[in-house]
Amino acid sequence: MIDWARYIGIPYKYLGRDHSGCDCYGTVYLILREQFGLDVPSYTENRSPKENRIESASIINGEIKTCWRKVDPGAESPGDVVLFRLHNLPLHCGVVMGDGRFIHNLAGCNSVVESYVNIKWASRVLGFYRYAA
Repeated sequence: MIDWARYIGIPYKYLGRDHSGCDCYGTVYLILREQFGLDVPSYTENRSPKENRIESASIINGEIKTCWRKVDPGAESPGDVVLFRLHNLPLHCGVVMGDGRFIHNLAGCNSVVESYVNIKWASRVLGFYRYAA
């Protein structure tokens, strides 16, 4: 059974990869490692907090195309990653929990559970991905 509750309320921290703080991919990294036993990359190597977040998101998006397998909408399952468009760029991601819900972390906010099928997120979904490397 997945213990989602332990990931709610984690503070936002750019390039964070643990319970003391995570960025959006940090939340993905932490959950997939701890709950699903997946050895996903951290994407923090040779990165600095001063680097542009858009550049960082572009690297993650590029990796999604090589290390991750696309999942058809409707076939996503807990542990898959949902990628979102923000400001017309693939800048945000979260972990699918099931029943149209995902857990994520945005700058300035603690991690939360939301629906990716609601009006706020549905038009921003770019796709669902499963780690395949």
